[in-house]
Amino acid sequence: MSPRPGGEAAKFGERFEGRWTVRCLLDVLFGRAESVVVEDFDEAAQSVEFYATVKGVEQGHQVKRQWRANVTWPISLLRSEGILRDAAIHVQAGREFHFVSTLPSSDLEALSDVARRSDSYEHFAGHLDALRKRLRDAFDILVGEWGGLDQAYQVLRNVFV
Repeated sequence: MSPRPGGEAAKFGERFEGRWTVRCLLDVLFGRAESVVVEDFDEAAQSVEFYATVKGVEQGHQVKRQWRANVTWPISLLRSEGILRDAAIHVQAGREFHFVSTLPSSDLEALSDVARRSDSYEHFAGHLDALRKRLRDAFDILVGEWGGLDQAYQVLRNVFV
């Protein structure tokens, strides 16, 4: 049974967020990260649990345990929950955006992986042609959300799921 909205769900979600934060703090202690900043004063920081700096790259970590009884995070739900908007804001500010959840977002993960392995939008577009229709449709949603083909490609290169 999935947690009910409210107290029970909030407690599970906060526990998951706390555990992820501690995991990243341990990365600092073990020398795998330089810093973790929780509750930064940056206006965009309200959309992430914390910023981590790893190998000189600032990362915004947004942590969501799950969404109701869903078993995945489809692109359409990420859009309606404002997560895609948040990703673009952080990437445009020069950060990586890390979306962390107990549930997969397979389409976003697959598209961002292909984008990072592509040297240019043209190379990425060649891969898009070979992808399943579902992923091409998901990319169309990202293009609409992020303002164009090249912009969606650039954001995807800096999104980690």
